[in-house]
Order: sequence, then structure tokens, then C-alpha cells
Amino acid sequence: MKIEKRSHIGLVFGIISLLGLSAGCNRAVEGGVPNVAVNITIFPSQPEFFDLQTIGGWVYLTGGYRGVLVYRFDQNEFRAFDRACPIHFDNPCGRIDVDSTNNVLAKCPCDELQWSIIDGGPTSAPLPLRSYQTFYDGNRLDIIN
Repeated sequence: MKIEKRSHIGLVFGIISLLGLSAGCNRAVEGGVPNVAVNITIFPSQPEFFDLQTIGGWVYLTGGYRGVLVYRFDQNEFRAFDRACPIHFDNPCGRIDVDSTNNVLAKCPCDELQWSIIDGGPTSAPLPLRSYQTFYDGNRLDIIN
């Protein structure tokens, strides 16, 4: 009987070990942009943010992990995303750029994965872009995490 218990215990530890390894592998595959403090304030009516004065406009800002992409969703709402590709964030090529031929898509130059800049959702990628909270009072736009 003791031999059976040991084999069951060994089986249980084996399964737990495999699950642990599997979970570790999934984390590596899922990627994920490192969390950095973001606290940015801009005034969209300023000339340097001219492109944010119309719905559908966007700009790049310094900040976040690899920069921040700000998109004007409607008259009173903005969306902000880190420019780091969630898959290749640690590679030199892993910074997304808005597609010059389709102004609502962003691409990763590493492998051409794409996301919508409207909501940060993937169109050909396994993970969404890291998003940041935005607060707009009609004059001042705060971007935070």
C-alpha cells in the first residue's frame, strides 16, 4: 500500500510540475508590456496637438514604455495606448506605428501584426495593446495608469 501511495504522490507532484512549466511557458508566449508609471497632461487645443482637434486624429507622445499613441474617439473622449508591441516589446523593432495606408491600424515592424487604434484591439495579433486611462474636461487631457 505504501508503494501505491508513493506512486500517487509522485504522480500528483509530476502533474503539478507540468502545470507549473506549462504556466511559465504561457506567460512567455503571452508577452506583455512592462508596467511603467504614466502621468501625462496635454491640452489638445494647442498647435502641437493639431491632429487631435478632429475626431479620428492621433498623435505620438513621449512616455509609457515605448511611447504613447493618443487617438480622438469622439468630441469628448480620447483613447491612449502604449506603442510597445505586446509580443515584441523587448525587441528594438517592437514599437508600433500607425499604418500610413490605413489610418486606423497600427503595425509592429517586427512581423506586421496589426491593431485598431480605435480600441487597441488586435486585428491580426494575439494580444491587445496596453491601454491607459484618459480623462478629458473639454480643455485638458490627462493620461494615466
